[in-house]
Amino acid sequence: SFTNFSPRVSVRYEVAENSNVYASYSRGFRSGFIQQVPNPPTVFVNVIQPEKITAYEIGFKTAQRRFRFDTAAFYYDDKDFHVGLTVPNPSNPNVPFNITSNAKKAETIDTMW
Repeated sequence: SFTNFSPRVSVRYEVAENSNVYASYSRGFRSGFIQQVPNPPTVFVNVIQPEKITAYEIGFKTAQRRFRFDTAAFYYDDKDFHVGLTVPNPSNPNVPFNITSNAKKAETIDTMW
C-alpha cells in the first residue's frame, strides 16, 4: 500500500487592472507497484517505489485592450522517477521485454512564452 499527502498552494497579486503575477507550489505522487519479470526458470519480482514530484511555477499574465501576454517558468524536482526499459530476454534473445525501474532523481527547468 502506498499513500502520500500532495498539497497545492498558489498566490496571485494584481499589479494593475487585468495584469497579475503568480506563484505556485505543488506536490504530486504516482503509486509504486510490484512487477513480475519472467526470468526462466524463476520469476523475478521487481518492487517499483512511488514517484514523488515537487513543482514550482512563477508567471505573469496581462490582458489589455489590444493584446494579451502570458509567461511562466517551471521547475520540477522528481524523485524515484518511473522509467520504462526494454531489456533482452534471457530465454529468447529475439523477443525483448519491457520493465519499469526507478531513476533516483530527475530535474526539469522550463519556460513558456
